[in-house]
Amino acid sequence: MRFRTPFLALTLLATPALAGPPRGEVAALGWIAGEWQGDGPSGRVDAFWLPPGAGTLVGVLRRIREGQVLGYALASVVESGGSLLLRFKRFDARLAGRDSQESPTPRRLVSISDTEVTFEGIRVRRSGDSVLLELDRPGDRPEQLRLSRIVRNRPAVPPSTPQSPPVLQAAPGADLPAARASAASWLAGAWVGQGLGGVSEEAWLPPAAASLAGTYRGSRGNQVTFYELMTVVEAGGSLSLRLKHFAPDLRGWESPERAVEFPLVRAARSALYFDGLTYRRTTEGLESWVVIGLGDGGTRPERFLYAPGTP
Repeated sequence: MRFRTPFLALTLLATPALAGPPRGEVAALGWIAGEWQGDGPSGRVDAFWLPPGAGTLVGVLRRIREGQVLGYALASVVESGGSLLLRFKRFDARLAGRDSQESPTPRRLVSISDTEVTFEGIRVRRSGDSVLLELDRPGDRPEQLRLSRIVRNRPAVPPSTPQSPPVLQAAPGADLPAARASAASWLAGAWVGQGLGGVSEEAWLPPAAASLAGTYRGSRGNQVTFYELMTVVEAGGSLSLRLKHFAPDLRGWESPERAVEFPLVRAARSALYFDGLTYRRTTEGLESWVVIGLGDGGTRPERFLYAPGTP
């Protein structure tokens, strides 16, 4: 099924620039940050953008129709040569890539103001708490999608009971615990913290159509080190966390058809222990642990600690 790219894109009509691209900084697009939702002719679109950081914006999109996820997308806006570039990639419901593993062709900035940004073929205009996204379609009228800002009160979540070790491994042949996507609802929202010797940020869309979707941005010295596209999905009566890694230019680390998969090992109050990866709420905020491979063939657990972020 064809995955269109609204938002993320942000979307729409652009007139090719005759001169060089205009100057622009991602800080001027801070109004895009946060959660958005809208209905279009091809289904519902959910989007979540992290706020500007390390010279970039990054966002995740999920498209749903008739209670089923049609696909996901990852988009970034980066500062380059004093201007801005937009890149995005599309994926099916299992995170198989619809595009090449290579870096996608960037779309140059055409114009930017306090209420509108236009890239080649894509435009986003804001009005109050909504944005209109338009995608240029040669020989036809632009595709339009209106998204409304979603503001959620972050619910109080009791901390999980400490588990040692903090990362669990699946036993061969063990049954997977029963769980629904709603068991991960406490993940939803924006988070900022530390990990891998730098700044780590995540944004998660809430459960819908048996899935959550999120994005990760890692940076060090005000430079992006890598991105991730993440989903938590219902599978076989249990849950599985799937993710893909990307270089700063959205070149995929994994092949298009492959995603790294972490089946659920244990579900507890305010905690999900996947095979080699943990998310749990603590008195300090959101804590994540992941098993990192070492050059000598060994492994070690890496801790990420997040506090609630401000979209």
